[in-house]
Amino acid sequence: MRDRNWKRIAVPCTFIACSLLSRAHTEAGGHRSQADCPCERRAAARVGVVELPPPTSVPATSLYVAPLPPVPPPPGTLGTTYIRRSWPIPANRHPRVGMLDVRAPAGATNIRVLTTYQYREEDEIEGFQDPDDPCLWHFESKPLIPGIPHVYDVVAEGPKGEDVRTVRLIRGRRVTLEF
Repeated sequence: MRDRNWKRIAVPCTFIACSLLSRAHTEAGGHRSQADCPCERRAAARVGVVELPPPTSVPATSLYVAPLPPVPPPPGTLGTTYIRRSWPIPANRHPRVGMLDVRAPAGATNIRVLTTYQYREEDEIEGFQDPDDPCLWHFESKPLIPGIPHVYDVVAEGPKGEDVRTVRLIRGRRVTLEF
């Protein structure tokens, strides 16, 4: 029992120490080969891998990769869902239902809410236009399954064409989206 516990701790520690030493050697201008680390030496001997000479065409100090520019989220509430104001759903609804209120642009003739998840339970969420406010549309999903990303595209059709926004629904909450 004690021998098994020792191996469980010693092997990862040996690997970490070899990795750190190999990295320090590479940063100091040396080249790293499989023979530098005893872990890799044993693996190479077991598998019968032939050791290749270190690459000499590209020095280790010229491997600089420029950082990528930040990618903004698509228009809508994606990325700000859980910091936006939302309300609990009514008590007579299923506790995992997600509700969405969409304030559409003036003149919108139709609003559709389409799922973006490939293994979807439903393609489109059915909704209705508020009788008192023609710019407000209400949608209610089926019960949302935990662990699945509930991201939807909201498509507003109007005289100027289609406008698409992305929204994430929250189980048991009513979220809003304004165009």
